[in-house]
Amino acid sequence: MLPALLALALSATASTKLGVYVAGSAAPAPALLAGPGCPEVAVFPLPGDGAAAAQVPALRTACPQTVVAFQVGGTGSALSALVATQGTDWSQTWQPQLAAAGARSGDWVEGPTEISGGTATELANYWTQLATAVNNGGFHPVVGGLAPGAPPTVLLGDGGTEPVICETLRRMATAGIATWAWSQHALAATLDQSAQSAALTYRTIADQCAANGAPAGANIFLTQAGRTAGAWQTSDLTWLAWFDFQLAQDPAVLGAALFEAGGSDRSLAPIATQLEAYLQNPAPSDGGTDGGTDGGTDGGTPGGTTPGGNGAPGGLGTPPGASCATAGAGFAVLALLPPLLLARRRRRQGVKR
Repeated sequence: MLPALLALALSATASTKLGVYVAGSAAPAPALLAGPGCPEVAVFPLPGDGAAAAQVPALRTACPQTVVAFQVGGTGSALSALVATQGTDWSQTWQPQLAAAGARSGDWVEGPTEISGGTATELANYWTQLATAVNNGGFHPVVGGLAPGAPPTVLLGDGGTEPVICETLRRMATAGIATWAWSQHALAATLDQSAQSAALTYRTIADQCAANGAPAGANIFLTQAGRTAGAWQTSDLTWLAWFDFQLAQDPAVLGAALFEAGGSDRSLAPIATQLEAYLQNPAPSDGGTDGGTDGGTDGGTPGGTTPGGNGAPGGLGTPPGASCATAGAGFAVLALLPPLLLARRRRRQGVKR
């Protein structure tokens, strides 16, 4: 009986937070969007090459649980330029693009990414106004779109510093928007498996902002993830499993979109077959350091979060691990089954609509 219960427990928790950034219609985008191994999130930059109009409906049919997100406004614009056209960008440009791509109520919409210039207050003004328009349009707004690595900081009155995005997060918490997220591009020059990996910078940002009154546990999307340069290699598969394990420790992270499918820049094509298999049967690994797929033999000290929603208690921390090897293992599995099943249901039916 115990093996059957253990199998049920594992099936209840086996999941992934890995998704894909879909830049066009070229391979391997069609295969990665067709199931049965479904990405957790699929990010479509608009206007793109127009392929999203066919890709999005097909994805919804093959993978109805996949979170669909759209990125509008491009990358690298100066804040001053965006503010100058703010009155027309949403209504005259981005809403029509979303309609043409098949966006529907409840999808996520990320605004311009890697914005340059502007003060913390100016950025907060821009993001909250855009988020309000996105929300009023029936979508869930994603603000920030932070560049990879450590973000710009602002000096505080007490002599300390905080990431510029923190003011935006504080403002979003009082903007009257029920469901929102912030985002970063989790890209790294070296795909190392360490707590200092550049792909995990979002944890430091979240901690620093929460320490200064931003909502702890606010939803996070990593709308680009993986390499900053160079082709994907089969040797990167162990990093992907490690990264997936790290994301699993952070309930605030709703998904990480691997860059990229359907385009030629850092294409996922060299590992497409293995990635499809992983999405169908995910097995996140801690790389032998955190008590993950090693059966808990080392006890582990995984970094992770305490659960929380927008404005709810919680945050990124480093809770101690615990050994899985106990004499009462059978009773432990029995005790864990209900919450594991409930957790899976909540994860699939919660904010991700």
